[in-house]
Amino acid sequence: MHMHDSLGLSQTHQKMFKRSDVAEIFPEYYILKVNNLDDIARDTLDKWMYFLKNSEIKKEFKAKGLQKAAEKLNIMRLSEEKRKEYEHFICNRRAEESLVWNSHIEGKIEGSCKPNVRLLVS
Repeated sequence: MHMHDSLGLSQTHQKMFKRSDVAEIFPEYYILKVNNLDDIARDTLDKWMYFLKNSEIKKEFKAKGLQKAAEKLNIMRLSEEKRKEYEHFICNRRAEESLVWNSHIEGKIEGSCKPNVRLLVS
């Protein structure tokens, strides 16, 4: 669609299925011809295809989700040892955040439970 290409049936398949339109037979697929990209990113799809072709995301690319993909790509490029260190760091960070969150929730629960106190004045 992006390059206005269309997928057609061979003559054999047209005879076999008694149809000439691929859309009548198969579900809709999008084929990304990444190697045909001229490395000029004109739109969002081109930016994603550039990433798929070159395993690189330029800083000026602002397509939705690309920055997250850049982070994943950077992690994948780490050596095995550095990647394990990073994963250990992230695991510890999540555990710490969980502790803070749980303490916050417990504090709210305790703060909302007011003990029954009666003042006796004589």
